[in-house]
Amino acid sequence: MKRICFFLITLSLCGGRELRAQDAATEERLNKLNGLVQDLLEDKAHQRKQIESLSKEIQSLREQVSNPTGNYASQDDLRTLARKLQEIDEKRVEDYERISKKIEKLEKLGETLASPPPGRSPNPNSSRWTILARAARRRIKVSNTSSRPATRFRPSPRLTKRKASR
Repeated sequence: MKRICFFLITLSLCGGRELRAQDAATEERLNKLNGLVQDLLEDKAHQRKQIESLSKEIQSLREQVSNPTGNYASQDDLRTLARKLQEIDEKRVEDYERISKKIEKLEKLGETLASPPPGRSPNPNSSRWTILARAARRRIKVSNTSSRPATRFRPSPRLTKRKASR
């Protein structure tokens, strides 16, 4: 029996070293895993806080979007703007007609000023004669191109249709 006891004691002492070494390695692994689990829990708590703050921000943005700000134009504003634009366009057409009439008057005036009055012989030394001669030369140059600008600024057909419908 002493042999068996001696054998068991030596076996427990020798086998205990291996068990103790395995226990230390296992304990070290457990400590690493505990550290990783703690880090994961902290990250999860941080993410939860971020999600809560983002959800609050989204909720406040939804409230802002649902409330009208009043920076938009109403139907009445658009109607008044359309009326004003129409008035401006009508005034533009009237101005065009008025300007074309004045241009015609100036052309007629230029024709009468270019020819000397009947019964008088023009004095080439007088300053009035030189002014009239220059105007006549200019009139000849201008009269060749006077029809071009008038055709450029014709009122749009849309405006003439509007006036006809009224």
